[in-house]
Amino acid sequence: MRVLKFFLILLCIFSIIVQVKCGLFKKVGSFLGVKKESDDSGEENINAQVDTAYKFGSLIIKPALNLLLGSDDTDSSITSQNPQRQDKLESTTPYNYGNYAFSPGYYKDSLVQCPSDVLKGQTITFTCYRENFLIPCDDYIFANDTAQINCKPGYEYPQVSGIQTKIECKRNGKWSAPIFECVPKCGRVTKKAKALVIHGSDTEILEFPWNIAIYHSNILICSGSILSERIVLSAAHCFMKETSHGIEQYPLEKYELIAGKYFRDIDAIESHQIQRFKVEKVKIHDAYYGFIGNYDADITIITLDRSLVYQTHIAPVCLNLELKTLAEKQVPQHGTLGIVAGYGYTEADGAPSDRLKKIELPIVDIKVCKQEAPDNFKSFVTSDKFCAGYNDGSGAVCKGDSGAGFTTGKIIGDETIYFIHGIVSNTRAVNGGCDLNFYAMFTHVQNYVDMIKEEIRLSKIDK
Repeated sequence: MRVLKFFLILLCIFSIIVQVKCGLFKKVGSFLGVKKESDDSGEENINAQVDTAYKFGSLIIKPALNLLLGSDDTDSSITSQNPQRQDKLESTTPYNYGNYAFSPGYYKDSLVQCPSDVLKGQTITFTCYRENFLIPCDDYIFANDTAQINCKPGYEYPQVSGIQTKIECKRNGKWSAPIFECVPKCGRVTKKAKALVIHGSDTEILEFPWNIAIYHSNILICSGSILSERIVLSAAHCFMKETSHGIEQYPLEKYELIAGKYFRDIDAIESHQIQRFKVEKVKIHDAYYGFIGNYDADITIITLDRSLVYQTHIAPVCLNLELKTLAEKQVPQHGTLGIVAGYGYTEADGAPSDRLKKIELPIVDIKVCKQEAPDNFKSFVTSDKFCAGYNDGSGAVCKGDSGAGFTTGKIIGDETIYFIHGIVSNTRAVNGGCDLNFYAMFTHVQNYVDMIKEEIRLSKIDK
């Protein structure tokens, strides 16, 4: 071995002498594989000598030096001068880069990196792999590495074609597909009911995860429905008071909204973690004038002071925001059963419920509702409402249920998904209590989708 090294040294010295003789000091760059420049002399014999020396230097000296230094083929042009090189260079032993070891045969041009700072999102997490081994996603990501896109709890993959949940770092330094956000997993009840309300039944503790309790000065006054991380739907009259001068908004600092609440008492110990929020703002429709306006446009869009964290017992209800035609936006047909959950009175002249209750109510055709309405209540059956309930005293919503959502289930795949159609607005009062023999009025949510979409958009900009 010593004899071989001595011979290689002599060979290198001889090659250098040859190149010096040919005047090739300017061609030192050829040792690094840089293309030689043309000779200004134009003499053909000199050019021939230059070509010979150039090839000699490239083919003899560099391999000889590699052997002398004990290194393998470490062509720096692969990683620095030409990072997009497509040649698959095989290696017989593992080699290292930073803290990572590549197996034999792994692409040396894997030293091309893809941006790792894009592997983040509000609704997604990532799991990254190199040759089927877990690697940190916030460190170096090389060609052929992959990233699995996972939805955070409470979210699911969008139901659209073309999305890729597993993406690969390509050798051009780009990811194989765009990164997307997951969508809220809305409208799922979490348990079957044991079964609001008058003649209603108790809900399971986690049954209606979109219900949120609305307190004013620590007293529960209304319910709302979670629609997104920061948006809640409820009734306008929960936030507006009527005075001799018209209507005005209650001070928002007096309000607190609590998600995951089962018991009415604000200080009651719950079996699951609750989330408490202040109100940043409320959006009331310009057409709302309270009682003097027959509770027309009785809807408010509440923006929370921060984002909810979705959990099993805290999740949004579904609302189709993309319906286009009037036919699509129609109230479900007469007789369709919907569910209302709330903390309202359990008897017409009784006391409010100490826990969340629910009741199933059928939708009543608007013409039938108007025909059967007492004369002093007909004006409250406004064009933006629908009616639901019974006229035989078998069940109704009452005081304390205001703002609660009216939802219907739709079977999608192997699940029943609940969509919100209405908001409890008002019902006929009798002797200071609730009329069990007439229907309740619900604000039809689809009439206000444009306003809702705008508030959702603004909530994402604000925080």
